[in-house]
Amino acid sequence: MINGRWVAREARGQAPLLACLFVLAAVLSSIALAGPVLLDRLSGHALGNRVAAAQRQGELLVTSATMVAYQESDPGSGEVVVGQPESGEMPAALEQAGQEIRDAARSPLHGLLKTGSIRTEPVLTDIRSGVPGSPRAQLSLLYADDAPAASAYAEGGPPPALPDAALNDGRPIPVAVSTQVRDAYGLKLGERLDLGGDFTDRVVLSGFFEVPQRLGDVALFRQQPGLAAPLTETRGSGGLTVRRALAVLDGTGLEILQGRHDLDVQLVWRTRMTLGDERAKAIAAADGGAALQRALGRFRRDASEGLCPGAAAGAECHLADRRLFQPATTNELTAVVDDFRRDRAQAGALSAFAVAGLLAVAFATVVVTAQLAVRRGAFTDRLQRSRGATALEVAQARLAQTGPAVLLGAAAGYAGVRAVVEEEIDGGLTVAAVVVALAALTLPALTWFSVRERKAEPGRRTGARRAVSGRRLMAETAVLLLAVGLVAAIRVRGDGASGGASGIDPQLAATPVLLGLATVLVLMRLYPLPVRFLARRARARRGAVAFVALARVGRTAAGRELALLVLVLTLATAVFGGLISSTAAEGRERAAAWNAGGQAAVVTPEADAGTAGALSAVPGVEHALAVRRADVGLESATDGRVRGTTSLIGLDPEQLRAAVPASPAAAALLGAEPEQPQAQGESTVLPALAAGPPAAYEGRTLRLDGTHGKALSVRIVGTLDNAAAGDPALGPVSGPSAPPSLLLVDAAAMAQVDRSDIETAAVLLYGAKLDPVAVRSTALTSVGPGAQVRMLDEELDALREDGLLRSVLLIYTASSATAVLLALLAVVLELLLSAPERGRTASYLRTLGLGSRPTALVHFLELLPMVVAATVGGVALGLLLPDILGPALALREFTGGPGARLVTDYGLTAALAGGLVALVVIAVAVETARGRRRALGSVLRVGETK
Repeated sequence: MINGRWVAREARGQAPLLACLFVLAAVLSSIALAGPVLLDRLSGHALGNRVAAAQRQGELLVTSATMVAYQESDPGSGEVVVGQPESGEMPAALEQAGQEIRDAARSPLHGLLKTGSIRTEPVLTDIRSGVPGSPRAQLSLLYADDAPAASAYAEGGPPPALPDAALNDGRPIPVAVSTQVRDAYGLKLGERLDLGGDFTDRVVLSGFFEVPQRLGDVALFRQQPGLAAPLTETRGSGGLTVRRALAVLDGTGLEILQGRHDLDVQLVWRTRMTLGDERAKAIAAADGGAALQRALGRFRRDASEGLCPGAAAGAECHLADRRLFQPATTNELTAVVDDFRRDRAQAGALSAFAVAGLLAVAFATVVVTAQLAVRRGAFTDRLQRSRGATALEVAQARLAQTGPAVLLGAAAGYAGVRAVVEEEIDGGLTVAAVVVALAALTLPALTWFSVRERKAEPGRRTGARRAVSGRRLMAETAVLLLAVGLVAAIRVRGDGASGGASGIDPQLAATPVLLGLATVLVLMRLYPLPVRFLARRARARRGAVAFVALARVGRTAAGRELALLVLVLTLATAVFGGLISSTAAEGRERAAAWNAGGQAAVVTPEADAGTAGALSAVPGVEHALAVRRADVGLESATDGRVRGTTSLIGLDPEQLRAAVPASPAAAALLGAEPEQPQAQGESTVLPALAAGPPAAYEGRTLRLDGTHGKALSVRIVGTLDNAAAGDPALGPVSGPSAPPSLLLVDAAAMAQVDRSDIETAAVLLYGAKLDPVAVRSTALTSVGPGAQVRMLDEELDALREDGLLRSVLLIYTASSATAVLLALLAVVLELLLSAPERGRTASYLRTLGLGSRPTALVHFLELLPMVVAATVGGVALGLLLPDILGPALALREFTGGPGARLVTDYGLTAALAGGLVALVVIAVAVETARGRRRALGSVLRVGETK
């Protein structure tokens, strides 16, 4: 049995090492507990920001239905009869229907939905009496529950409610317009207007409201710009000018208007999803948003069922005694959540890899600490064995010494994380318990291994040595095969997860350790080769310093595996973290430039040279350029086969070069010197530059399939390189990435394409100081509510503030910094482990007459190969990780845009390597200083041979 007083006395003697174990246990528990909490918190922040940004231009959950005037079914016969519902019920009925739509949503979507707006589609009418200065003027009527309040009126007030008698007495329906519409149409308060079109009626102007300065900030004016000011358009070949404006009316006015003319009114309920930080974090942490994704996917059916119960089975639907038909819901939020889930899975994989690597470094440091403790306590352990204690009892005694320190460290880590995050951290307790248990059992296990009984077999030393060498070779082969198999499995599975409900990915968790071990094993086999070569060369030269140092490297190499593992994993994690940071920084700029095209982009299918001219009047705009895209098929003239879909993009290269002199796309078009479109038989031939599969047909003419109007063909006059195909000017009309199949033509050739074939278009704006408010206001009034405005600065800010990317960068920064500190501790402990041997060598050299400087040089040369091997292996592993693991650690989701590439942080890499060399220099200096004060008799004994 082990004496308890001996355990306590040994614990006091091992106080520094127990303090190291305390710190390491605190670090291990903190890493295991804080990593998931940090990722969940920032993921929730990212989800909330993405949903808010997606709804900035308007609500993405829109339910609509057609309301038929005064029709209801007789409960007995089921025949349709005409009734006379009471007026004034419409607003309350619409609000109640909106509440039923929101209540029908499933958890966790239920409770997140708020009222956006309730409106009708504008009822189009002409002003029959005409408006001065306009051949034709329209004044469409709109009901909106978010119409301007009474305080917004400069003259008059909102339209008043009408009594039931107004249905038959022919009185005019009160409406209100903006002051800008008033001035444009020359209207006066109380003026009556005769309306025509599909029906005839009369309205009276009850008031004029002020238009907000920032139209883009008010949803009603952003989605209905004709409410702010008349929109002008030219129709037909005769150039008929039409001005369109909107007026708001009261709910009773809508009821009276519908009752008088039996109108079918299109009702629209807009629903907004509101995510607070806590709800967003809970949703992201629970299942990464999977439940929210499912609820959104079912919302189309649920909303229709909430608005019209049983409509799917053929039941009739009524609202305020009026019948509803064709309930439908558009849902664009599902795509936002889908993108978030994919990006979060990738962020989780990257973060898990960093945390797993850091845990491996920490645990390796624990092993180094335990080795030092075993060496220092070897004499007392053997003494206890000689007194009758078994190996297991000695190990239990070590556990009694280290267990309290490890448990206290784990408790300190838990308390520290709990105090910082200020919330429950139960999610990582299992992992924390496992790593803390391993840390506590490491020293007892090594102690048992060192004092266990070994059977002596005289005369078989050589065979035993060969057996050990064979077993080591088999173990190394097994590790390498495991590493290769794990990498292959991860690459095959792609970016999917292999973890279960716990969220732990065992494959990624094991990857850093196995890759680090494989790298160390390769280094241990390779780096002694050049050392032996240099040792042979040093033997033939004068001087003993280099030969002694290199000879010692060969003898001590086998004991440096743990130190190499710590350094390799630390450098690999830090270099890979720097790679992520640099790649993300450059990728954000590329993605923002690709999304915006220029300093700003107004994206709408109607954009053309005329739109560019209108937007060029915005203050600060120096250049405005129209870019248009049509999706076409390429038909070979020889076999008539259509070869996929190709993006045909057209722009003016002269304007683009004037705006961006270094534009690759402009240089490619101008360098090709394309001819003007020419008629060839029944087809018009457009000269084009090709990228992707069409580039294989250079010099040939291909017919365009799927176009309207006149027949078109393209002649491939040249090809586009990656820079030209990825020119930011093509981004706003191309989507998130460059088209895989692209034809680029100039504006003259694109003008031959029928307007109905234009898939999307954009006007790119260039200028040093663009006012976002002015750009959005002009886009709304000149283009309409369908225009999407993208500002370069806003795109870049949105990418920078993305919580998922921030979480990855923060975790890698913290992991790299912590790993560097742990590596420093591990190297110091390793130097302490080998200090007695180096001290003996220094004493021998001093006995042979060498001074302090040659001795210091021996120490430096002895440690230098390990530093070089660790630097080469760690840096190489960090740089090759994206290629080794492929899609599992891909950075595409965090770079965006075409031409995204990996960017190495050479400054960080050089700093890490330099810091490692500096550490060795400091260690050598300390060892030399200690050696000067050390007496030879403290390390040498009479009669000892070497």
